[in-house]
Amino acid sequence: MTLPENLPVDFTAYSNLTFLPLGRKNKSIRSVGSKHTKGLLGRLNDYFERAMNELSQEDIVLFQTFLLGSHRGGFPVAIDKNEEVIQKLLVFFKWKSLLKHHEVHIKEIQDKLCSLTTYQLNQRQVLQENDPFLSFIQKVLQVKTPNANLEVGSIQWFSQWDFPNVTLLQETNKFTCCMDPNEIEKKLTEISAKIENELHKQRQDLLSTPLKIGQITFDSNQMLRLLTLIDTLKNTETQQSYVQILEGVSTNSIRQKELDKIPAFGLLNSVKRKRIVTYLQGLQNYQLLKKEKKGFSLTPKGEAIRRLFEEESRRI
Repeated sequence: MTLPENLPVDFTAYSNLTFLPLGRKNKSIRSVGSKHTKGLLGRLNDYFERAMNELSQEDIVLFQTFLLGSHRGGFPVAIDKNEEVIQKLLVFFKWKSLLKHHEVHIKEIQDKLCSLTTYQLNQRQVLQENDPFLSFIQKVLQVKTPNANLEVGSIQWFSQWDFPNVTLLQETNKFTCCMDPNEIEKKLTEISAKIENELHKQRQDLLSTPLKIGQITFDSNQMLRLLTLIDTLKNTETQQSYVQILEGVSTNSIRQKELDKIPAFGLLNSVKRKRIVTYLQGLQNYQLLKKEKKGFSLTPKGEAIRRLFEEESRRI
């Protein structure tokens, strides 16, 4: 890193310092403790600093992009004893190619994961965090690789790599055994089955476990009536009208519009008006509905759960 100008230390031997995790716990990192090695790296850096001054501005920008900085660059000398940086990067080309043949299956899994989120009212650990392979392929799909026509190891080649997290480079070794089309398909099938089971469990939990909002517990039938009210009226009525309908207050306006015939009419007739407003806020907190300029509307989550309750009521 470049030394800050306001650092209260008079140290001019090096204009740039790089801190490496050396020691027994990091045996794969090459030691630069000897004067000979320090001198060699210093001269190497000076050489490339002079070489960079002869590059075009376009190449310098590419170099700085690779170094993730805007200061003057030095050559990125590999510090791994086995010099595996390029080889590890090349592995992602193969992973990308392998996963391309499973795009449909991966898309199905992603859709099921979205459904999991839809039916999730209480926070749970997301499935991809539980399954290392699913987490890995999700990250691999986010990696942007260079143009295949570029020379491997060139400045342009390095500059076009984009990782969501560089620690992904260390994860490739864990899944080398999975780099086979049949093994990938097997893993994806297992993951898909897990998600399907979890999805079924979440649906059953929604249908069988009453939802508690404040001091009131709503069963699936009451939730269906409540969500259907929002779906029917949408943003055509004010919040006050919603509250009156749930209270069971039969005003002239409500009778004229025949809103007293809605199944949710009088659903909360034993609850104080102030509490009803609080319950509507609770439904917003669950992301089942959202407040509009006038009235409310169901969110995609709320609509999906309403349909689930509706299908169950028809089945019964």
